Amino acid sequence: MIKLDLRNLERMKNSVKNLAMRKAVSKAASVVKSAVISNAPKRTGALAKAQRIRVRRYSSGLVWVAIVGVSRGYTRM
Repeated sequence: MIKLDLRNLERMKNSVKNLAMRKAVSKAASVVKSAVISNAPKRTGALAKAQRIRVRRYSSGLVWVAIVGVSRGYTRM
């Protein structure tokens, strides 16, 4: 289990706090993204290339979620 000290986070401006949380959640999700890419089928490589990380905030900033999956806008050429 990971324990975080968030006392200093309360003193930051909201914009700085949101940016820091977005970067941290995205960095943590990059491990999952790399695992998905390495386990994707290799026939065309399109599934691996289409993987993206989306970071969402819910419940007025109390819950942050990273979504790893295929991007909607990806088109194979």
